[in-house]
Amino acid sequence: MKKTHVKFLGLVLLAFSLIFTFSAVALAEDDPYFKGSGTIDDPFLVSTSTDLLNVANASRNTKPVYNPYAAAYYKLTNDIDLTGVEWTVPIGSGALAPFSGDFDGAGFEIQNFTPALIPAGVLPVLGGMFSKVTGKIHDLSMVNVNIRATTQSIGNGMGGLVQIARDGAVIENCHVTGTIELLTDRSSYGNVGGIVGFIAGEGVVVSNCSFEGTIIAPPDSIGLGGIVGTIQANNGTTIVNCFSAGEILRTHVEGNREPNTVGKIAGQFHGTGGGFDNRDKSVLANNYTTMKITATGFADGLSGYDGEELPVEEPPVSGILVNASATASVEKLSGSQNNLTIIVTEYYSDETTKTFTTTVSIKNNAAGTYEVGEYTVYVDTKGNDQIRDCHIVS
Repeated sequence: MKKTHVKFLGLVLLAFSLIFTFSAVALAEDDPYFKGSGTIDDPFLVSTSTDLLNVANASRNTKPVYNPYAAAYYKLTNDIDLTGVEWTVPIGSGALAPFSGDFDGAGFEIQNFTPALIPAGVLPVLGGMFSKVTGKIHDLSMVNVNIRATTQSIGNGMGGLVQIARDGAVIENCHVTGTIELLTDRSSYGNVGGIVGFIAGEGVVVSNCSFEGTIIAPPDSIGLGGIVGTIQANNGTTIVNCFSAGEILRTHVEGNREPNTVGKIAGQFHGTGGGFDNRDKSVLANNYTTMKITATGFADGLSGYDGEELPVEEPPVSGILVNASATASVEKLSGSQNNLTIIVTEYYSDETTKTFTTTVSIKNNAAGTYEVGEYTVYVDTKGNDQIRDCHIVS
């Protein structure tokens, strides 16, 4: 009997393997939805609002069957305006099929994303373009989102881009503008972020992302953040080089506990089970914010906290370096002798600048590289008073 059982189990596993292989081949060779084959070298091309809806519908899974669309590679080919488009299903919905693929925005915009207002108790909750993500989303801008959800629960999330990011998800160089509003009469609900609503599991990375807009939540909502609503990670989350601006609005009902879980970058930041045992494995670094918070009982810093523990230590608040440029001028002295002054200006995301200046003696028609602060600048002069070329080399 034991040999029979083993042989039967082997046949079952072989059958599942053939099903998965057939699904992947069918997806690559003859796809009814997209141009491309969904691979890293030949991604599915997303060019229209219909294509984008197809990503959501094809990647949805409510049955215990492998779905290759949820693990495929996608790439935008142009900006897409969703004005007037009815959006009822997020990408990667269904507990058995998070989005584990790669969505490359290629620097383009998805504009005017306004999902349908799903009634309370109806699934899937529509609180972002992507529902659950374990894959990668990058180089994408969501412009003028207007997201409103009627029901949330702890463990669910609502974000300008992603509702829930888990287990190795990477969200990189993504930017969101607009309004995100949570509608519920249940206190202590929330997990709302400008980019991601809720982070769980291991090794999630959010980097070089920004949110500029308004987050609105009802009285005593918890986990409200300019970039991420709630971080609940087993083995560390990384949030680096992110920027938030705008306002978070939350009121408080007199007599209720004042939850101190609103932050300008991350709202609620704790380890699994509500403790702080894993905070030291997470990294919040080089983030910058001008976000205004209108709420009682919040930590006026980059991150809020949970319970009676001390708030998360804030990294130094400084602007993120956006760009640097060099200029030069020549002052004639005598004969062929001149003074060359080179100025390098750094531009930061908080609209501040920093300059480095060097002055050296040169002759007419001099060309060469010069050290200015931490920069190497090439300058080519003409005669004793003209600059033909000036640029930063490194």
